[in-house]
Amino acid sequence: MIAVILSRGFRKKAKDVGIQRLAGNLNISSLSGRNIGGCCRPTGQATSACRRKFDSIISFVSSCKAAVDRLTQGQELSLNQTMVSAGGVFAMGFFNPGNSTASQYYLGMWYNGIPQRTVVWVANRVNPLTDASGVLTVSGDGNIAVVDGKARVLWSTNVTAEVISEDATAVLLDSGNFVLMAGQRQSSNSNVLWQSFDHPTDTLLPTMKLLRNRKQGIKTRLVAWKAGDDPSPGEFSVAMDPDTPMQVRIYRGSQTWMRGLIWKGAPVGGAERVNSTLSIYVPVIDINGDEIDNSFFVTEGSGLMRWVLQPNGHLSRVFWSQSSGGWTVLESFPTDACSFYALCGPNGLCVGNGSCRCMEGFVPQKKEAWSAGNFFGGCVRVAPVACGEGDGFLRLEGIKVPDRFMVVKNVTAVECEEVCRRNRSCTAYFFANTTSYESSTRCLVWAGELVDLQSTATLPAAELSLASCPVERREDNLSVPYKYAGMRTPGKMLASDPKFSGMLRSKENTVESLLFHFSTIVAATGNFSASNVLGQGGFGPVYKGKLQDEEVAVKRLSKCSGQGFEEFKNEVELIARLQHQNIVQLVGWCLHKDEKILIYEYLPNRSLDQFIFDPSRSAELDWAKRFHIIQGIAHGLLYLHQHSRLHVVHRDLKTSNILVDGALNPKISDFGLARMFGANQTEATTERIVGTYGYMSPEYALNGLFSEKSDVFSFGVILLEIICGKRNARFYPYKESLNLLGYAWHLWEEKRWLEMVDPVILESCNPSEVEKCVQVGLLCVQEDLDSRATMSSAVQMLLRKQGEGFQSPKVPAFAIGRKQSSSRAIPEVHP
Repeated sequence: MIAVILSRGFRKKAKDVGIQRLAGNLNISSLSGRNIGGCCRPTGQATSACRRKFDSIISFVSSCKAAVDRLTQGQELSLNQTMVSAGGVFAMGFFNPGNSTASQYYLGMWYNGIPQRTVVWVANRVNPLTDASGVLTVSGDGNIAVVDGKARVLWSTNVTAEVISEDATAVLLDSGNFVLMAGQRQSSNSNVLWQSFDHPTDTLLPTMKLLRNRKQGIKTRLVAWKAGDDPSPGEFSVAMDPDTPMQVRIYRGSQTWMRGLIWKGAPVGGAERVNSTLSIYVPVIDINGDEIDNSFFVTEGSGLMRWVLQPNGHLSRVFWSQSSGGWTVLESFPTDACSFYALCGPNGLCVGNGSCRCMEGFVPQKKEAWSAGNFFGGCVRVAPVACGEGDGFLRLEGIKVPDRFMVVKNVTAVECEEVCRRNRSCTAYFFANTTSYESSTRCLVWAGELVDLQSTATLPAAELSLASCPVERREDNLSVPYKYAGMRTPGKMLASDPKFSGMLRSKENTVESLLFHFSTIVAATGNFSASNVLGQGGFGPVYKGKLQDEEVAVKRLSKCSGQGFEEFKNEVELIARLQHQNIVQLVGWCLHKDEKILIYEYLPNRSLDQFIFDPSRSAELDWAKRFHIIQGIAHGLLYLHQHSRLHVVHRDLKTSNILVDGALNPKISDFGLARMFGANQTEATTERIVGTYGYMSPEYALNGLFSEKSDVFSFGVILLEIICGKRNARFYPYKESLNLLGYAWHLWEEKRWLEMVDPVILESCNPSEVEKCVQVGLLCVQEDLDSRATMSSAVQMLLRKQGEGFQSPKVPAFAIGRKQSSSRAIPEVHP
């Protein structure tokens, strides 16, 4: 019943055969009564030699059937064959689009388990195959390629030969990602040489990312099909805004066609019930250095969901309905005529379904054209409004935030207004007390014309403050931070604060004794020379300097940095009084006009994340060094929680805040968000939830509740990241894992925890110590506070042998998708 066709020349005969599967270089077909590999069909009188030959072929075919989700070098996929991902979610093969009768074939990917073929990715969309003898192959140079019958390459992954492995493999994953790997097995993201997720067509699948690099600009975009039966690139595309990650744009050619709503600063999703299927949808913005990505995920059992850019430019989120046997549109943009970019021109406000009007104090720039329905000229200001009344700002409610804004980070509502009031060119400002991109609040200001103004009932309420008349600059109008910035004697500012005045009178290492003149710091850093820059943190640049022959690190907070005056004051106060080998030492500080500067001991190895997440440096930290760093961080945290007189909760513990000295000793840094607790205080709450996505505990991220165990959770994440060499806030395509915690949990549960070890340290690791650290890490990231370890118990477990009185961990927080029983929205989590 099974025949094996060995050579490419037999493919033509195979067209009449039933279901075909790729098996190495073999086609497995249902053929009745044919000879098998030169051996007749076995009967009761068959020779033993024939039986052995038959059995060996059956065994070989069985092994080949398990490999239909991949191609290795030299193997080919022909026109009438398909690949299917391991779980049967996606299929890949050549297709002829729509009702087209032309002999044009494209290599595409589609959902495998639904009757309606829905193509989500196309490889050779610019260069279709025009003959029936073309193939998909992993070529001799290790690249995935579409080759026609004349051996011409129509499409290729085009990975440089220097990084190609001799045993390169192409694999179709259940996520819909088609990857080129070094080797036969995907052990980690480090052996992925190329992936289709970085080269999308018109569809965004769960965990696929729209990428933007702050230095390089847009990296990935969706590009619509030219038509429903033509996969070639159309005129519409979707990408993150090249100037800000806070919004996404739909382009028509090179021009903005529609601009999305401003990002709310957190992944805000919810539960949606579509035809009796409960779907949990969560959009995500992830910031990693210069790399920013926009993605989404759905929880297990949520069904098939995707974003697709239609040939007409409409961007829709759709869901597969089993009951109707079709795709259901959940949301789509543009929503109405006012959604189209700048429909009413500069300073023109679009209302209703495409009607335009000028705001108060403005008139049409071209009255005749405006009266004729041509609104592109927009509006111009004719006279100031309400001067002498109120505060000089006209409040406009229910307005879509205009385009071309500037972001002022970490200021209050009063300070945001003052920024606009002090600048003669400021035309409007907008403030929201929500976490935004690298900022604890959102202050947006505009200079010049306001573009893409929209007011409709469907938009979320937002109040735009329009400058209604010129405002004179007056020093007495400055809010508190600007008054501070104008003081000439920085010591007086801190001394006026009750907490700091007490510190200045103390006999120990005082704030006053650590105060440096600004001129001294200028000289120490070569006038903040670019050649002395050690790095660029979220709060500003860090310079290498020299003070009295001692090398120091000078952290110069940018004027619009995420660290405001309160955080600066907090960090100076705390670090000046903390003394521990695993806590970074403060050498000095300076406050001069609007300059805020912190001076630390110089640590040549910089931060831990630059070791463990950098493939070129991760091998420098073998297992013994990583275990030493884990123990040092644990002892530093135990000191903060129990052994220091201040009783400190850090609140922003992450790998980039762990510095490493020349002897590879870890030192906890960045105490801007830290809190001191009273002697009998165990927890506190805040409405200002500030931290880093992936490291915050669930009770803090969702409810603003923090305690020592919030730091324990962060420590558990760091511990697992050190073991794996991977970030927590990434997608891990293993079962229903949403992050590193879920990935670690599944491997622990299956007693396969060694598989999560960073491959570069696998040979040097001590399996018993690794097992102990994985267990401690999982106990530190428990969702239930009572089940979560304390730093005292974590340190004790790290010192004991594996299994000595250890508790068994349960499923960690944020680890796997949860099935919701109601339609209540998921709480916001700020990255």
